[in-house]
Amino acid sequence: MSRSKLLLPLVLVTALAPVAPSHAAPASPFKVLKKVDGVASRIIMTGAKSGFAFFVGGEPQKPLAYRWNGRTWRSTPLPGGFDDALNLEVEAAASGPSNVWTLMSTHDGNYGEARSRVVRWDGRRWSKARSFPGMLLEQIAVTGGKDVWVFGTDTRAKKDKAWHYDGRAWRAKTVPGPQASHLMVRSGAGRIWAIDWFSGRRLFRWTGTRWKAVKVTLPGGASRWETTSLDVQGERVTVGFSTKRSTEDGTPLSGESRIVSGNGHRWRVEKPGPARPKVLQVAVPDGRGGMWALGSDPAGFNEPDRLYHRTAKGRWKTRALPYGNLNTRPDDLTRLPGSTRLIGVAGTYLVHEYGRIITTR
Repeated sequence: MSRSKLLLPLVLVTALAPVAPSHAAPASPFKVLKKVDGVASRIIMTGAKSGFAFFVGGEPQKPLAYRWNGRTWRSTPLPGGFDDALNLEVEAAASGPSNVWTLMSTHDGNYGEARSRVVRWDGRRWSKARSFPGMLLEQIAVTGGKDVWVFGTDTRAKKDKAWHYDGRAWRAKTVPGPQASHLMVRSGAGRIWAIDWFSGRRLFRWTGTRWKAVKVTLPGGASRWETTSLDVQGERVTVGFSTKRSTEDGTPLSGESRIVSGNGHRWRVEKPGPARPKVLQVAVPDGRGGMWALGSDPAGFNEPDRLYHRTAKGRWKTRALPYGNLNTRPDDLTRLPGSTRLIGVAGTYLVHEYGRIITTR
């Protein structure tokens, strides 16, 4: 199960639908660019006029890809073979408009009959790159056509694995950290970063020959925290942390969040926003010295309910998200290149299958 699904669990819909409050609901800071019949997965922007949004659509499940050409989002069919998959997950990474890689994985529900596949967009079309029978791969990172990584679990051998593509062949590699299934991985500026989201103890950088542990100091010690987001833009790395949650109902034990950003050598640790989220779900630099953050102050479910923005001068602003029914619930957000705006994929609070491609107003 992907990290985003852990952070944003599906709400069990009962006969009692959420009742709107009597006062006027806040206006959403997001506008919808396109509606999609599917559950939001990932968005990858490779330029102001190029990018992909990914969803898992329909019954039976199938992967969906929508390409941005600078004017509109158009459906771009992926290679077949996963059009009737169960428990389908879709991840993606890219190093440029003509080097976009998508990872699809499926399993039988008990993590038994698993299989995964990697496909590549070369700027004109999708092609199959490699199939991984018996593998449940959940993370992918790309720095170029000759540097692609996938991470996951060999369900037959019951062993975590990483695979690396060097432009000629795929080879098994060492997994950074204790478990590949606990990794969150992102890439940028020719570097790949990975962090164990569960422990929050170690951040790793791929040097080209080995995984190097990078120390991040958090108040109270790393054992209090779990990683909730990882973003890489160029040489800038941004990590979101929240204090660990109860294993019974998922609510925060103490309700604190931090954003750690830097270049791997120098780090800035900050508290997001005046109305600080108990669970931080997204932290993304705005490209001009500021910071976006998405978080929640949950009462039961960890649904995002506030969007935060910090200016380069350090001033935080908070906007409440309208909650409930068919209001937009962001799943994955990134910065739109060439601007300070966010762009992302979303569902709705009542029906997650009502997919959306969204941007800040």
